[in-house]
Amino acid sequence: MSEDGDFPHVSVIIPTYNRPSLVGRAIKSVLGQSYQDFELIVVDGSSDDETKEVVKGFGDRRIRYVSETGRRGLSNARNMGIRSSMGDYVALLDDDDEWLPYKLEMQVDLLDRLTEDYGVVYSGYRTEQDGRIAGEYYPAERGDVYARMLKGSILSVPTIIIRRSCFEVVGYFDEELPSCEDWDMWIRLAKEYKFEYVPEILAVYHIHGDQMTFDQSGLILGVEGVLKKHHEDFSRNRKTLAEQYRYLGALYYLTGDKAEGTRFMFRSMKLNPIQNGIVHVLAALITPDIYREKMLVALTGVQNAKLRQNLNA
Repeated sequence: MSEDGDFPHVSVIIPTYNRPSLVGRAIKSVLGQSYQDFELIVVDGSSDDETKEVVKGFGDRRIRYVSETGRRGLSNARNMGIRSSMGDYVALLDDDDEWLPYKLEMQVDLLDRLTEDYGVVYSGYRTEQDGRIAGEYYPAERGDVYARMLKGSILSVPTIIIRRSCFEVVGYFDEELPSCEDWDMWIRLAKEYKFEYVPEILAVYHIHGDQMTFDQSGLILGVEGVLKKHHEDFSRNRKTLAEQYRYLGALYYLTGDKAEGTRFMFRSMKLNPIQNGIVHVLAALITPDIYREKMLVALTGVQNAKLRQNLNA
């Protein structure tokens, strides 16, 4: 709660599991914000290490530690945090990422000035690996971003702040999706609300060992789940659907399933033969091993929609 006893303006939610040092860094980046009217909800997926002690050790009354009963996944943890939040706005942060000091101040100031039809404000971010800057990504889409969002996520989780009332309209994170749950949420938000951005890098996405490889099968199920869930909207845009089929084809090739990979490549070519299909299908059929290696280089490190946007830009 704020110092005057009122509810906080912003609720910050950090899901975590067995990452005491990383979540500690994330918490420090929140407590170090120039804007201080927030509550911080850390949702712990039943860690069996010193995570609880690290969180409690900060001794800040704005921090609420919430423990899941069993490990029920990232979406459940985020939803627990959102449902228990009291702020007007919800800001999400993963436990292995961090914010730069003016993140909340700049985004809250902008969202406070926007009309209610704007539900989301996001920002740019940079990626870091082994202490070095690996990339910088600046926002470029505002207003009605729904059609663009169907092509792939245009933002990363730690860059976003959302009106809490939006969740009453679009619902919560889909706990049935094995991956791409954030992309699904952004699609639903974009269908109902306008997006705005702060044209600054305000968050850091850390690439570490967990991102060097990724669950290809889980990602496939996530993408297919999103396509099925929003099938009517994807079907109205053949070019966008063709891009998603091509992406799925590449993922199937990475798993070694050449039959499914080829099937999706042909589906992509059928929908949009000039742009998407012919070159990729021929490359996959004639030199499958080389094609697989090129796709691996392109996709390694992409676990979910956080970085998938860069493949579809």
